[in-house]
Amino acid sequence: MQDHEIIRDRITKARKNRLLTQKKLCELADITPTQLSRIESGVTETVSSDVLIKLAQTLNVSTDYILGLTDINSPKNYEISELGLSVGAVETIVSGKADIHALNALLENANFRELMRLMMAYFMDSVSIGIMARNDVMDFAVSSLNSFIKDNPDKKDAVKDGIREIRFSKIGEHEADIERIKSIFIAILQEIKTQIIGSAQSKPATGVEIKRMMAEIQKKQPKSARDVSQIVVNMVKQATHLNDEHAELYRQSFEQILLFAGKE
Repeated sequence: MQDHEIIRDRITKARKNRLLTQKKLCELADITPTQLSRIESGVTETVSSDVLIKLAQTLNVSTDYILGLTDINSPKNYEISELGLSVGAVETIVSGKADIHALNALLENANFRELMRLMMAYFMDSVSIGIMARNDVMDFAVSSLNSFIKDNPDKKDAVKDGIREIRFSKIGEHEADIERIKSIFIAILQEIKTQIIGSAQSKPATGVEIKRMMAEIQKKQPKSARDVSQIVVNMVKQATHLNDEHAELYRQSFEQILLFAGKE
C-alpha cells in the first residue's frame, strides 16, 4: 500500500532541489498540472505506475525513493567497485570496526570536501612546493644580507635583527597545510558534536509526566530512597536515551538528593 504523505513530500522535495516549478516538471515529465497538484497537495492517495516512473526519471531519483522504500534517492544501486572503495575499506565498514554513524556524519558534512582536497594536496606536496619556494627566496635574502654585513660592518646590529625576523618567518615544509587540515577537521568535529548534542536534548518534563511519575511512586510504595530513585530513573530511561552507566549515575545522584532532603 502506498503512503501518499511520503510520496507527496518526496516528490515536492526532489522538485524543489532541482529548482523546478510544478509547471516545468509537468512539461518535462509529460503529465498534467492537475495530476501533479493533486499528488503534492496529498489529495491523490495512489499514484499510477506510469506517472510514478515519469516523475522518477525526470527528477533523477528512484521509484523506491519516492515510495519511501529507501532513503537513497539515487536512481540506481551502485556496486561496491563503482564507489571506489578498497576491499579493506569495505571490510572495515561491514565488520563494524568503523562507527558507521560517525562515518556518515563526516561524509555528509559540508566542509568534508574541502578537508579531502587539502589532504590530497598534502599527499601530493602541491602546497609544500610553494612553501619551499618561498623559503628559498628568504634564504637568498638572508645570504644577501650577510654579504652586506661583510661590506658594511658598521650596519651589522641592525641587519642582524632583519635576518632574525626573516628566519622566524620561514615555515616548515608541511607546517602550513597540516595546520589548515587540523583546523578544518576540528571544526567539522565540533559541528558534528553540536548536532549530536542538539538531537539528544530531551523535552522538559511536563506536568502530566510528573504526575504520572508521582502516581507510579505511590503505586509501588517504595520503602527507601534507593527504591524511589530507581523508579524515577526507570521512567526517565523510557523517555530519553540514557545508557545503563549514565542511568546509574543519575539514580545515585537522585538518591543522595533524597537522603539530604530527609535530613533537613
